[in-house]
Amino acid sequence: MSLAWYVFYTFPKAEKVIKHELERVNFEVCLPVQKVIRQWKDRKKELEVPLFPNYIFVKTFKEQIYDIINFPKIVRYVAFEGRPAELKEEEINFMKSAGKCGNIYLSNLRKGDKIRIKSGILEGYEGMLVECDGKKRFGLLLREINQTIMVDFNNTSFEKLNPAFAN
Repeated sequence: MSLAWYVFYTFPKAEKVIKHELERVNFEVCLPVQKVIRQWKDRKKELEVPLFPNYIFVKTFKEQIYDIINFPKIVRYVAFEGRPAELKEEEINFMKSAGKCGNIYLSNLRKGDKIRIKSGILEGYEGMLVECDGKKRFGLLLREINQTIMVDFNNTSFEKLNPAFAN
């Protein structure tokens, strides 16, 4: 019986409320956010919005999943291959670090070379090199929720991995 990161699906725009409620009862919660500019008729405003709308990540014991889905505004846990979807600690850490980089993009792209970041806040992470809109981006696939986190980076900060040696 060990702690793991599980994925939960929420009601729309309820992620921050759920995060607060779960933290209030001592759950460790990850809710990656990104800053966006929203335009109204009379003004612009910078907002923090969830990177994955309707998803929240909770570190808990498998046995507590059913307690968590009883929280208001949580719809269900996310399953992958018939079991509750678990994310690795390194994937959660990547989401937290990527949020500090600022330029985050989501994509379902799966093409490209396997690469490793050589310097900076994301040093050591492995993923895919993707070219999108003429820019080089690093992508880490979160298989359990079929999403890829994309981060802009400098061309000199990565190294290509030999597919035979990549994880």
